[in-house]
Amino acid sequence: MAGVLAGLFLAEFALRAMGFGNPIVYRTNSAYRFAPRLDQKVERRRWGGGRVTTINESGYRSTESWKKNAAFKVLWIGDSVTWGGTYIDDTETFAELSCGRIEVATGLEAVCGNGGVNAYGVDNMVSRLRYDRAGADANVVVVVVGWKNFFRSKSSIGGNPFLTYAPPSPVRALREVAANASARLLVKLQWSPGLSCDDPYRMAVVRKSLAELLQVLRKKQDEGKTVLLARYVEAREVEEHNNTRKIQWCIPSASAFPFFLDLEEQIHTSGVPYLDLTNAVREAAKTDSAEPIFLDRGGHLQVRGHQVYAQAIGDKVLELTGYANE
Repeated sequence: MAGVLAGLFLAEFALRAMGFGNPIVYRTNSAYRFAPRLDQKVERRRWGGGRVTTINESGYRSTESWKKNAAFKVLWIGDSVTWGGTYIDDTETFAELSCGRIEVATGLEAVCGNGGVNAYGVDNMVSRLRYDRAGADANVVVVVVGWKNFFRSKSSIGGNPFLTYAPPSPVRALREVAANASARLLVKLQWSPGLSCDDPYRMAVVRKSLAELLQVLRKKQDEGKTVLLARYVEAREVEEHNNTRKIQWCIPSASAFPFFLDLEEQIHTSGVPYLDLTNAVREAAKTDSAEPIFLDRGGHLQVRGHQVYAQAIGDKVLELTGYANE
């Protein structure tokens, strides 16, 4: 018994030293389902130093207050790729880096509110734009999606490895890790056997989700805001762009299947500015193939990947707002 207690104590001590036991805590609602609670700060220890995740008073990941007056108030909406993860520091996300790029180019102050949330589908993003009033005063809105976001429908917090309360002591770090591991296992057990590539409703649902996203972005345009819809790319999509093999969740490679060309045509005819980040990633890989862009074969980014996206998206925002040649 003493040995078990000693082992638990050592494990708890080691996990707390890495930053576990103080996780990002989420709030829930009936509109966009879930998002990080307001006013949080978490530090995870990683090789080479700590990584800080800060949620401001408005619920956005940012090193600054969203209520701050600024010439550019840029609201970012997306999934885990935009969120960045706790392995990436606040200052390293492409949302934060883009604001720095805008400030250097224009000489004006910019504030970026990162509303990216793990596991969001397009329907979550649409509802966040419609119902989260904290971002109503944004004058620039950037939505960053991957094709897989259209197949998630509206995600809920149930079954995801997210907590709605801080784990209690004395073993709060072990509780966090155990909750995360059990949720991930549950998702794997529930979802993996049930996936079907023959669902007759999938494509109709995707088109409807895209139509609603474009509708809410056009409404933002009518309100005088600058909007941008950007598509992130997955590592395997870049590597296998000439391969017609299907990938995760039965989602085909965007460049190989005409269905996604139909979606892009729907975007282009909507009048909503669109940026496909595929070429930015491929060009960056040619420039320096040694430094990794992606964390995994999905779309999650290393630090350099965030830098690549920040340059491409930041430059597009500058173009749309008339500062491209400043």
